[in-house]
Amino acid sequence: EVQAGIAEELRPFQAMINWDGALALLSAVDPEKAASMTRNHWSRLARQLEVSRGPRSRTGRASRQGYVFKSFFLCPEDRHALFNRIDGRCLKMLRAGLFEEVARLLERGSLDPQSTAGC
Repeated sequence: EVQAGIAEELRPFQAMINWDGALALLSAVDPEKAASMTRNHWSRLARQLEVSRGPRSRTGRASRQGYVFKSFFLCPEDRHALFNRIDGRCLKMLRAGLFEEVARLLERGSLDPQSTAGC
């Protein structure tokens, strides 16, 4: 219900490709989040509006009280090996026709240049 309301609220801004106007909605409730938004990331904007306008405390199953959250990060010993694997995967995509696929999508108008995802 909340998601549908926010989607409806954002629809006119999306139709007019008015990112700045839509971002002003978030800026009114959470200027810090608004400042960190990636331009034209409409789904993230909708989610941030939902979170920012929602209740601040959690209750029931969503409650985080009583839990200790710890973060950890994996760091490979051989970062160059990781970089080489990533490079290899990128080359594999290029050889498999990435450029051609993107060219076809552009030709048929399937990519929206205003979108962060391109569609």
